[in-house]
Parts: sequence; structure tokens; C-alpha cells
Amino acid sequence: MDDTGGIRLIDGRRMQCKDIPDSVFLGAVKRTAEVNAERWRLSWHVQEELEAAIGPVPYKLFLAKARRLCDRKLLGGCPCGCRGDYHLPDECLDRKLCCRAVARAPAGEPGARTRTTVPAAVPVAVKQG
Repeated sequence: MDDTGGIRLIDGRRMQCKDIPDSVFLGAVKRTAEVNAERWRLSWHVQEELEAAIGPVPYKLFLAKARRLCDRKLLGGCPCGCRGDYHLPDECLDRKLCCRAVARAPAGEPGARTRTTVPAAVPVAVKQG
């Protein structure tokens, strides 16, 4: 890496998500070896495969591109930065468990999900004495 602190420059500007074609990123996921029966690929393995195709990609940029692909339902898995668990949507074995590839109802409609997934506290009788 050069002296830019891990920032990759494209035509004199910082590399952006738009500089990584969707097809190249998804191809890297497809070429990466699966780590379990659910067909997951780990983020660091996918990043290695992507970098073999297009050169160095800063980790935060890699995660941003993965998030965008997940939000557009082109990639399943978890792009939070944990371990990845990426898979292509047509490989999803259980759409109820896939955190991003499941179509969601608009807010306020039946079936809509909110950001809060923790159930409300249930009052518990406390035994005194």
C-alpha cells in the first residue's frame, strides 16, 4: 500500500462504491469457497477474491459495497463487519433467517419490521418475604 493511509485513489480521487461493479463483487462471492452447508462465504475470503480481480479495496469500502448490495437484495447475509456470512439470493436456503434478502413490507403495513426486535418487557410478579 502507498502512503495514503489505506485509501485507494482512482483518477486522483478516493475510490468509491461506484468504482466496484456489482457483477465483479457478486462474482467474487460466487468464486469464494463456501464454509458450511448454508453456503456462506466469510467477508475476508470474499475480499481476497475481490482484490484478486480489481486490486486493493479498503475494508470500510468493501463493507459499504456489501451493505448496498444487501439493501438492493442482490446479496444475502450480514454486512455489519462481523464475519460476513455472504451468499447469493438464489442460494438462500431459508429466507426467514436471511437478514437482508427477505422482501419487507413498507412501514405501517402488516408484516412490516421495525428496528427494535427485542420484545417489550413482560411484568413479572416478585415474591416478597
